[in-house]
Amino acid sequence: MSDVKPALFAIAAPLLLAGLLAVSTGALWVAGWRGRAPVGVRAELHVDSECPLLWKDRLLQRAGSIGLGEAVGSVDGARATLVAILPGLEDDAKAMPELLTKPGRFAVYAGLEPTGEVLATEADLVSVDLGLNLKGHPYVQLGLQPTAVERLKVAGSPLTYALDGEVVDHHHAKGSIRGDEIRLQPRMDTVKTELRHAIDWNIVLRHGPAPCLPEKVSLQVLN
Repeated sequence: MSDVKPALFAIAAPLLLAGLLAVSTGALWVAGWRGRAPVGVRAELHVDSECPLLWKDRLLQRAGSIGLGEAVGSVDGARATLVAILPGLEDDAKAMPELLTKPGRFAVYAGLEPTGEVLATEADLVSVDLGLNLKGHPYVQLGLQPTAVERLKVAGSPLTYALDGEVVDHHHAKGSIRGDEIRLQPRMDTVKTELRHAIDWNIVLRHGPAPCLPEKVSLQVLN
């Protein structure tokens, strides 16, 4: 017969669960982009724009979050160049340029459609974190400025969350949001697909949006 008393178990169980979730959340990076040892080819990503110096910084920031190997940035005229070792996934040639150059524009709208007044944007974000819910599904948790929180609470429910013009999630709970954070949870066919989307959203939102629109993006494999 167990010596563990029910009251003690009631205290210990949540602590154990919290520990497991913390470990699982950390493992999100290992299973996704970050934490992987880059084993792909070495490549150059070129971004032509009106703000090449700013693009160089943004590319290096996003490359660091992804975990690209030996990332080096440079500027030549209107072109910002990132040289790095790619992760080694099958879709590197398509996925890397898209992820590294995403606009990163976030918006919250009242209602079920991304229309009307924008209640909050990426400019209102004060924190961006990756997490795992009790059912094992990944999400991105966004901390908001107090003024933005108040706007969302006044709007109530539902709310629509959009990233680069695409609806990524909704707030459907009864009443307004609680606290000063909201969650973006991918809702896909598999947890693996959800994980990759959550990690990509986290990377794009963590360092701020694209500094200006790219005029041309190209990838050149070096080896």
